Amino acid sequence: MDRQDRIRAYEEMRKKMEQEREAQRRLERRRRLQEQKQRKKGKRLSGSAGRTENTKTGTARGVSDAVQRSALREKKEQDRRKADLERRKRIAAKRKQALRRNAALSAGMRRLRDGFEIVRRGLNGSSLLKTAIASFAVCLVLFFGGRAVINLGQTVHGNDESPNQNPIRDMIDLMLFAEKEGSSEPEAQSLESDVQQTSGAAESSPEESDSPVVGVTGNYTLATAGGLVVDISRILCPSWIDRQYLTINPYSRPGANMDSIRFIAIHYVGNPGTSAQNNRDYFEKLKDDQKESRSSHFIVGLDGEVIQCIPLNEKSYATNERNIDTISIEVCHPDETGKFGEATYASVVRLTAWLCQQFGLSEEHIIRHYDVTGKICPKYYVENPDAWIQMKADIQAYMIQNPQIE
Repeated sequence: MDRQDRIRAYEEMRKKMEQEREAQRRLERRRRLQEQKQRKKGKRLSGSAGRTENTKTGTARGVSDAVQRSALREKKEQDRRKADLERRKRIAAKRKQALRRNAALSAGMRRLRDGFEIVRRGLNGSSLLKTAIASFAVCLVLFFGGRAVINLGQTVHGNDESPNQNPIRDMIDLMLFAEKEGSSEPEAQSLESDVQQTSGAAESSPEESDSPVVGVTGNYTLATAGGLVVDISRILCPSWIDRQYLTINPYSRPGANMDSIRFIAIHYVGNPGTSAQNNRDYFEKLKDDQKESRSSHFIVGLDGEVIQCIPLNEKSYATNERNIDTISIEVCHPDETGKFGEATYASVVRLTAWLCQQFGLSEEHIIRHYDVTGKICPKYYVENPDAWIQMKADIQAYMIQNPQIE
């Protein structure tokens, strides 16, 4: 091979090597461009996850961050709900404390009135027994005055004693019993004889309606969901309640005792335009018709009138399985909507607040017939839950504004 041939072979080999290097450079540039595209795509998928090696890694990190953010939001929402629940519990505890304080004050005032009545009778009487009872009552008030203050303080702070451990109550009850046993006056008959009296609603006289226990049968000491033990013979019936007790019969007033009171149930009569007296007379007539069993403790009329049909210690036929521990209120309404009129609504609020005060209950113990059986009763306040919530709030506000409803 001559010199010219070697030069041409060398030139061809050099060009071939240059082509190969150029091809390698193009491949390298293409690979770098692909890597840059993958890094940009990974950034878009992962957000703030930082620079990633490839698209798959960036996507996985982005999903993980989204899950973490969702879990954090859920935890914050749970903490908020927990704090709100604790706040509601504190508010409920304060309300219950206020109700217990009001109930204690009301009970204390009733006991003081009983004591002063004993003193008055003893000082006005001529018998030696009455004079001795009155003197003993004065000494008792002086001796136990400090104890009464301590008991009231314990009640306000939620550590009230059981009624069975209250010395003032026990001693006043003893004096009342001794006075009734030792008195020769007709009006000083024993509580036992009063409890055994019964009367029909239509035949009851005004004098009988003023007695706190006329028409009551069986036990008159009841435990309540508020932690109290209430003697219904000590409950003074307000003048705005018209007592028309039903005749004892199997269809509207069975005469069966309640051992406790845990709830107050609101109903509607379901018969638009009828009055409280119409519905009371209907309950009374059931003893003759003998077709169904139905009744309630109270009926609130279209003009706000209140009729009591059954004593507070007896069962009514209104709230199904809750008849055993529930006071029932039937409410009249002007039309098919079941909404209570203004006067009716005001009387329902006052009556329910008065019952809550007497038995140490709160708005938590006020229920609808619907809450027991699912029946649409009272209709308007089942179909409009906000109206029901407002009614319970109005009852609570009325109790706070009127610590002693009369």
